[in-house]
Amino acid sequence: MTLAIIATGAVQNYFGILGADRTFSVNTLEGIMKARDFLERRKPDKIAIIGAGLTGIEIACNLTESIAASIYLVETKTRLIPQFSENVSSMIEKTLSEKGVKTLVSTKVQEIEEDRIILSDGRSMECDMAIWTAGIKPCDLVQSLPFAKWRDEWILADPYLRASENIFALGDNAWIDIDGKVASKTAVEAERQARHMAANLARLAEGKNLKRYSILASTDSQVALISIGRECAVGVYGDMCVTMPTKLIRALKYWIDKSFIQRFK
Repeated sequence: MTLAIIATGAVQNYFGILGADRTFSVNTLEGIMKARDFLERRKPDKIAIIGAGLTGIEIACNLTESIAASIYLVETKTRLIPQFSENVSSMIEKTLSEKGVKTLVSTKVQEIEEDRIILSDGRSMECDMAIWTAGIKPCDLVQSLPFAKWRDEWILADPYLRASENIFALGDNAWIDIDGKVASKTAVEAERQARHMAANLARLAEGKNLKRYSILASTDSQVALISIGRECAVGVYGDMCVTMPTKLIRALKYWIDKSFIQRFK
């Protein structure tokens, strides 16, 4: 029996916005190193972060403690960190306000020039550095594969993580909807899917039936540890937001992040 697993991850999605590809990205090691080098050499006065999801929030919080610059966070939707509950959004908004981060919600970017960002309502804002965290999409290879897709992009996987009979898909390039719950595109989910896949491959080798996957962190019940700077973090599980003890939560997040890096370096 010949099997294949599609787990290519995802790439930055610029949504066709002119000049967006000149921004800094932090979804790869190379991108992070370029952004860090720019920060150290140029010491920008104004930094715009486009996209107020989990990545954008953590970058904003950490930059306020590492560089003397005005930080702007631009989000298309009506609130920050929109994939989480309103309770979590309110807490994060308060934290950012206390740190001096300026937030612009319900704000669309139309074009990015070398030293400014043009918004769809005609306004513009000067900035010395723009960091893009507004979204991801499957790579060109995944989009070219002849499998059923969600929104013509993400490979649809069944409860056994199959794209077809002997082809499996998991991680950021897959759309996994089980009993009305959609798996979030997080490291926690990706690793959990990989472990389940490995166990199912072993079952196939032994001539046993596959086991269904069980989603831990779904899009409507998020599970996350969010770094908010100063060696602090908060925990999120669904609508609940655990804010104390922040340093203990930060230590747990650091341990998890470090373990990921050690395993996949």
